[in-house]
Parts: sequence; C-alpha cells; structure tokens
Amino acid sequence: ASKAGRTAGMGMEFEEAAAASLAERITRFLAVSAPRASAVEGSDATHVLVVDDSASYRAGVSRCLESAGFRVTTAEHGLDALGKAMRERPDVVLTDVTMPVMDGWQLLRILQARETTKGVPVVFLTTLDSEADRIRGYQRGIDDYIPKPFVPAELVARVCF
Repeated sequence: ASKAGRTAGMGMEFEEAAAASLAERITRFLAVSAPRASAVEGSDATHVLVVDDSASYRAGVSRCLESAGFRVTTAEHGLDALGKAMRERPDVVLTDVTMPVMDGWQLLRILQARETTKGVPVVFLTTLDSEADRIRGYQRGIDDYIPKPFVPAELVARVCF
C-alpha cells in the first residue's frame, strides 16, 4: 500500500497534505536516483545505506538490493551509519530502529538536522510494527515503514518508491 493509502486508512486529517508532500518527494527522488539493473559500484546506481545490528539481516537486505541493481553500504548501528553517511551521502537510508550505540530514532533526528543529509529519505525496516510505532515514525519524518520479516520484491519496490 502507498503511504497515502496507509495514512487515509488511519483516518488522519493531514492525509492530503502528507500525500502531496510524499508525491513531490518521490518525484524528485526518482528524477535523480532511479535504480538501474545493470549498475555497478562507482556508477550512478542508487546508493542505499543499510543499518542493522543483525549481521544476517544486513547480509540478506544487501543481497536483495544488490541483485536489483542498487549500490549498498552497510552499518552495524546508527553511529556507524552516521559516519558513513557523512563520508558519502546515500540516496536512501534503510534502518532498523532498535540498535545499540545509536538507535534508528536518534539516527533519523541527526540525519534530518545535518545540512548534508537532511533531504535523504529514511525508511525504517523493523520489528516495531504497531500502529503507534508507525504513526510516531511518520510524525518524526520517516519516508516509509517496512515491518520485518520483509518480502524481497516488496522491499525493492518500496526502497525505490
């Protein structure tokens, strides 16, 4: 379901504004960073920063995205991700929420506050999937919310919007 569809399903009054804002962000994002199936590292492939404290999840998400033509960088926690994002700005950050050192909420807040990363779309990939968790995420500025476990084809579709 689209973000606008999920928002409408919640019966929130900000549905139209959120949908318009999302549509504008998606249009801008796709105009400059649509993935290419034949892309290789160093090319203009969409660069996704995958952040998860689980090595197996990082590996699985990386394989899924790389096979779809994305260029992937991984990080074990938010602080590691922040350093990598400062060295090379990703096109999208796909992050877990519950992690040691720096969690996804802290990472989101810092990415939004830094001039060099404030426009980077942030997608939560997490086991925290209650309605309250999703609403909190959208209110704080995440671009999408994908519950674990994920379906690979859906992950690819939602990361490239």
